[in-house]
Amino acid sequence: MLQQLFGYIIGIIMGLYCKISIAFLYLFLLFIYLLSKPKKEKIKFKLISIKRYSRYIKIIFTKKVIFIIVISSIISNSIVLFQNYKYKNLYKDYDKKLVQISGIIVKQNKNYYILKVLTPKYKNTYLLVRPIEENNKELQCGNEVLIIGEFTLPAKQRNYKGFDYENYLKKEKVYGVIKIKGDIKILKNSEFNFVAVIEKIKVKIENRIEELSLSNVEKEVLKAFIIGEKDFNEQKIMQVFSKANLAHILAISGMHIMYIIIFFNFLLYKIIGRHYSKIGISLVIIIYMVIIGFTPSITRAGIVGILSIISNFFYRKSDTFQNLSFSLLIMLIYNPFLIQDTGLQLSFFSIMGIIIFPKILKTIYNEHLERIKNIAIRKNLRYKKAIIKVLEKRIIKKIIELNFVAISVNFMILPIIMVNFNKINITNFFSGILAEFIVGPIMIIGIISIFFNINIFTRILSFFICFLLKIAEFGSNMPFAQINCVTPSIFQIFLYYILLFGFMFLLKIYFTKNVNLFQKRIKNLISLLYYKVNLNKNRIISTVLIFFILFVCYKIIPKDLKIYFIDVGQGDSTLIVTPNQKSILIDGGGVENSNFDIRKKHFGTIFIR
Repeated sequence: MLQQLFGYIIGIIMGLYCKISIAFLYLFLLFIYLLSKPKKEKIKFKLISIKRYSRYIKIIFTKKVIFIIVISSIISNSIVLFQNYKYKNLYKDYDKKLVQISGIIVKQNKNYYILKVLTPKYKNTYLLVRPIEENNKELQCGNEVLIIGEFTLPAKQRNYKGFDYENYLKKEKVYGVIKIKGDIKILKNSEFNFVAVIEKIKVKIENRIEELSLSNVEKEVLKAFIIGEKDFNEQKIMQVFSKANLAHILAISGMHIMYIIIFFNFLLYKIIGRHYSKIGISLVIIIYMVIIGFTPSITRAGIVGILSIISNFFYRKSDTFQNLSFSLLIMLIYNPFLIQDTGLQLSFFSIMGIIIFPKILKTIYNEHLERIKNIAIRKNLRYKKAIIKVLEKRIIKKIIELNFVAISVNFMILPIIMVNFNKINITNFFSGILAEFIVGPIMIIGIISIFFNINIFTRILSFFICFLLKIAEFGSNMPFAQINCVTPSIFQIFLYYILLFGFMFLLKIYFTKNVNLFQKRIKNLISLLYYKVNLNKNRIISTVLIFFILFVCYKIIPKDLKIYFIDVGQGDSTLIVTPNQKSILIDGGGVENSNFDIRKKHFGTIFIR
């Protein structure tokens, strides 16, 4: 499964960013390989030898593996190129024109609907419909409707690193936007439609939450936890959670699925037994995924959860990496453009960090603790013995392990956060660990309260939600809660992950006791490098100092005057960067009487209207 996924991702990336057929690239590489005739030479033993260590790559990438990667990458690349062609040409003749479209409403929001088109020429494509307010009350998921409105192609990215509305809609498989210019005619109701039934369940859950004796803020937080409803009336809620780096807690993901499994396993175990309760839990997860709306995080968590439960049902061992690979492959087959979704990237990279790195960090920590303990016993250091005794307690061990998980996740998703948000959060190590202990009780008691509106449970639920809000507020108010940063390049991101995985790989080998021949060679290589560094320590220090001085001189030398003309949709803004790195923004937007003042959001910048 990993080989198919690896090849599929390569094909998608080539189609999205290079926009070329990967089949021609493979033919070119094959032609180069056939022309080259490698000469056979006697291999002499060298500790540092590319040829010697490249044979381990050949062991992994066998002919069968290469064949699977090539075929899967060609398939995904062809799908992406074909889909891009359809997105570009299918509706191009109807931009800014009135169209008449029939379809089924498959998703609804406060401000828009997603319509699955039934009109023959555009069948099975999706459009975003913005209706008139009077029509909002009449429509619901599953309705077959006939609409007349103005069709608009989604806007493309106009500025470097700006918002690309076209790519955003591609993640929803949406081809364009229709603004209704009249009444919406309902052709068929949705009484016996599966989507409509699920939507009614969601509305019923919302109504049950509204009936609870909680404050409005607490109800909104509970809705975010249970059904993923994050259209907060209190906008400060999302800002506080984001600044405290706790927004991922509000996103329905693996943690929420775990608590769903725990609750319904306890409930169904009493009714249908332990074995058949696994089938019931799987059905509950599928319904829950439909209610949330198949967001990338819930889809990943739901598929992995179902695979783990079903493998247990058939008495098979569950493989986490295979389950993750299968879930990601299914999602990319359904929509290759989801690979650009920030939620999907954060979800999969977070779970990879949780699986791979905490074990290595725990091994290093235990080795170091054992070494200190032996020294303390040998030298009879009482204060160190007391500290070690505290660290060896179960609750402290659990907190330290949670810290390892938080560190692993943060290091794994750091480039994604920098690329998408241009910020680094450092408070998650404190507020995140506290919040992890609160999520479980909120989920379990929240589900119980929806089924049974008992006053004592509501009070306990209110206490935990208030405590969570206090944690988020504390994390957001901490000094240096967020650090602004520049967007890293693709090369820097690849280099970061290569160094991160390479460093962890070397640490794992270094702390492995029973090593094989390959690991022994790596250890010898590390020892040799360590010896060479000590031998040439003065030269290395001199080289670093020279580079540091050159870097300082580069920063001191005045830069060129730069002028940027920025397309802001309704006009052009001008940004002037002086040689002294002072910024002057002309016509930056913002109205005097408006609540939003752009000058407060950008420090160190002179604004001229």
